[in-house]
Amino acid sequence: RRLVSRGFTPRRIAALEPRLREIAEESLDRIAARGEMDLQRDLSIPLPVTAIAELLGVETRRIADFKRWSDALAVGVGGMSQEWSLDDVLRAFDEMADYIEQTHHVFTREQLPRLAGLLDKTLQAHRERHGDMLERLKRTFISLKTDIEMHLAKEEQILFPLIRQIEAYQQGQGPIPEVHCGTVADPISRM
Repeated sequence: RRLVSRGFTPRRIAALEPRLREIAEESLDRIAARGEMDLQRDLSIPLPVTAIAELLGVETRRIADFKRWSDALAVGVGGMSQEWSLDDVLRAFDEMADYIEQTHHVFTREQLPRLAGLLDKTLQAHRERHGDMLERLKRTFISLKTDIEMHLAKEEQILFPLIRQIEAYQQGQGPIPEVHCGTVADPISRM
């Protein structure tokens, strides 16, 4: 929730307005072609889901998956529903973990060294005039980089393996997972 709320500053919302209008118009075009409308299914759910997915960098072709994963996360953290079995929730968690590792973690691990290199080059080129400011920026970047790398490691070494162990157990393909952190919601809330 904190990650998503940071993206919804007044300035960011204003910048999103043209894309939100486009998404709404695309939805309305599909509705018009069908000749009927369910306001919730056809507009009030797809519009924010698509906007949030795009803010988080989810590819357009994966937005339906993102919606399903988000629903599963809400059910998994908030409690079971008649629409979702435990197997459905765990399968969606596993798919989401795979997606995050294969896209966002890979991208982040590629980009952090690239950004560090660009910062070093900038520091070398402009040290004389802006050295103090660039050194502070570099220290801040290094701290941020370390925090991000630790977060990725926690997801890959604690959270995602736990999700996979729970799913394997639920499918009868593994032992009872050793849950040292209470529930899956606990490590999520601490990250």
